[in-house]
Formats: sequence, structure tokens, C-alpha cells
Amino acid sequence: MNVVIYTRVSSQEQVSGYSLDAQENACRQWAAEQGYEITRVYVEPGQSARTDQRPAFQKMIQMVKLGIADAILIHKSDRIARNLLDLLSYRSQLEQAGKRILSATEPFLNDDSPENRMVTGIIGSVNEFYSANLSREVIKGQLQKAKSGSFPGGKLPLGYRRNDDKQIVIDDTSAEVAHHAFQEFAQGHHTLKTWTAAARERGYRNPRGNPISDQSWQKIFRNPFYIGQFRWGDDLYDGDHPPLTTKETFVEVQVLLDEHGGGGGAKNRHFWLLAGLLWSAKYHKKMTGSLAKGKYPYYRAAGPGPEHTVRAEDVESRVVALLDKITGYSPRARESWRLAMQVAPSTAVIWPLLSANEERKDFLNLIFPAVGIIIAPGGAISRFDLREGFETA
Repeated sequence: MNVVIYTRVSSQEQVSGYSLDAQENACRQWAAEQGYEITRVYVEPGQSARTDQRPAFQKMIQMVKLGIADAILIHKSDRIARNLLDLLSYRSQLEQAGKRILSATEPFLNDDSPENRMVTGIIGSVNEFYSANLSREVIKGQLQKAKSGSFPGGKLPLGYRRNDDKQIVIDDTSAEVAHHAFQEFAQGHHTLKTWTAAARERGYRNPRGNPISDQSWQKIFRNPFYIGQFRWGDDLYDGDHPPLTTKETFVEVQVLLDEHGGGGGAKNRHFWLLAGLLWSAKYHKKMTGSLAKGKYPYYRAAGPGPEHTVRAEDVESRVVALLDKITGYSPRARESWRLAMQVAPSTAVIWPLLSANEERKDFLNLIFPAVGIIIAPGGAISRFDLREGFETA
């Protein structure tokens, strides 16, 4: 019988010293004892068996089906899959092609009896439980790490690196680029696209040596990592890494990005009608617009606990509804608005006549002072202030 050997370790197994060589040696010894000829060895380092989309694995399955070998030889069944359905599915596919899966350490895989098929199902279920439980424990450990202020893992943003002790430190070669970007953008002289062009002219590059796109700059400018915080899951945590800019500068950059329609990026088409008007009662700070929660636009304020967020369309519609209760006019109003305000039963009468977003925003800024709408922790409007000349009916 001709066989191919398949060996695999996940990234965590590599760290734990689980050996690809040990798997291969055990398979070679078993094959020699059985008198089988090895035609090829497929090796898959750093790949989890929770998914079947592994390059070497998929190539091997197709090649064996085409006839390069009679069977796949593995050390244990969990090398093929830690998912019972995948294990049984690929075993069935190979059997339909006249091929087999053999194991050097689990004899039940090598015998097609009903009893051994039952044992295969049991062992496959145990492997799946082990994988799911391990994943749960890893997530639990990452959450605990995040709560303690340590970034649980993932790619570090521009300006940071890990030292030999795995601590996050400032990267001297790129930190100045990120720091200068925040400082200059906060001055209000650029949109995201004009800043991207200016940064390219100055030769600013990412760690791979490529120019930084406007989408990448938006991710940089929106990332609270630069003020010593990080997002993990749906929550924001204070990190133990050094900041690269001040909170004041970061907030100013968020406001400017919001005023430019979310930064000029193609993914954000929301017009931030209430930019500059909302105040978080939870964290006592201005709320800014963001798509950080997903595809829906939100107004948000960061603090020591979970972000205070409110859906943009929801709060904007509720503010517009308030216009039914507001009467009066201000000397600061446009002359074309002033007479209508004096005779209208409420300011809501004027709203449908305003077609442009910028005009509507100007109208709300006339009625409400900066941070004049207070948002409670649950998202309700708890209080609102009016400029001189306006009152509630």
C-alpha cells in the first residue's frame, strides 16, 4: 500500500513544543512495520484544525483522490480535524474514492468494523469538545488580560513594537510619523485625503515600506491605542502601554474627522448632524461620531468603562422631534428664518423647508449651544439647553 503522511501543529502547539518531526517519525516507523511505502509527506505548521481550509491539507486531499496514494497516514485523528463533522466528512469522501485514513497510534481508525466506527465518532466528539473548551479558556484568559491593562494580542499599530520581553514599547523608527500626524491633523488644515497626499510627499511609509492609504490613516486616527487605551471585543480598556499623543489632541482629531463626514473615507457616508452638540452624562465629555461599532453610525464617548454609545439615526430623529416643543427666535438667526420663527407655532415648521444637510446643521446650532443636548447612559435625552431667544412650549 502507498501512503502519504500528514503532520500538523497549531501555533499554540508549536509554542508548547509539539513536534512535527515526532509525528513524522512515528508514522514512518508504523508504515515500515506494516510494509507500506511512503510517497509524500505533507507538513502544515501553525495551522489550527478547527477549520478545514488549510493549504497543505486541501492539496493532499485532492491529490490522494486523484490516485497518488492509497491512504493518508496520520499520528492521531485530531491532526485531520478537531471537528467531528469534518473528520467524518473527509473520511467519507476518501472512502468514496477508494481511499482510507490510517493512524499510527489509534488502531480504531484502521479497521472498518461497526464498533471501530462508533469509537471514531466518540473520539471525534472528544476532540471537538477539547477544541471548544480550549477556545473558551483562551477567550477567558484574553479578557482577564485586557482587564489588567495588557493588550491581549494582535497586530500593533504604527509607532509601536514589542521588545525582547514581549512588552509593548514605542518604536523609534515610526513613532515620530504617528505623533506628527496627530499633531498636524488636529490643527484643522487637512481633510483625510489632503493629509494622505501630504504624508506621501513627505515619504511617510508603513512598516512594510509602502505609502499609507487614506483608509489606513483613518484607522490610525480612530485608534484609541495612541492615547494608552485599546478595544477588545465591544469594550474599551486602559492599557499599560505608553501613549503617543494626548487625549485632547485625539478628541480634536475625532471631531475634525466627523465634521468631514467621517474622514473622507468611502465607507462612511453618514452626515453627522449633531456633531458638537451632544454631551455624555456618563463620562462628562463631548460625544463624537464613529462607525467603530460596525456598519451603523454611532455617537460615542470613551471612558474608564464600556463606551457610551447611541445610534446616530435614533438620536438625530429624537432631536428633530424636539423641535415641536421649541418656539421663539434668536437675533443670530438668518433674516430669511427670523419672520417664520416669530409666527410659527414651533421651530418644527421650518425644518421641512431646509433641504441641505449643512443648512439643517446650522439651524440646530442656532437653537442649541455647543454640547447642549445631554445623553443619559441608556441613550435617552435627559436634558437639553437652548440658546437665548428660544423656549419650550
